[in-house]
Amino acid sequence: LQKTGLSLPSEAQWEYACRAGTRTAFSFGSTLSTSQENCYGALGMTSVVGSLGRNAWGFADMHGNVCEWCADVYSGYPGD
Repeated sequence: LQKTGLSLPSEAQWEYACRAGTRTAFSFGSTLSTSQENCYGALGMTSVVGSLGRNAWGFADMHGNVCEWCADVYSGYPGD
C-alpha cells in the first residue's frame, strides 16, 4: 500500500464512513438484520459484494462480511 500512495483508514475514519453521518449505532439505525450484515458468521460464508446494502453515502457491506482492516485499533472515544 505504501508504494501506491494508498493506506488503510484509521478506526475512527472507518467508523465515520460506516455511519455515513448518522448518530445511531449502525448506519441503518439501532439494530441490524442478516439482510444488512454478516457478522460473526451469521450467513456461514462471505456474501457477494454489494448484497448487504449501501449506507447513505453509497458504501456497501460496511457491517460485517469480512474483517474491517484498519491502520490502528479501536479505543474508546471521549465520553464513552
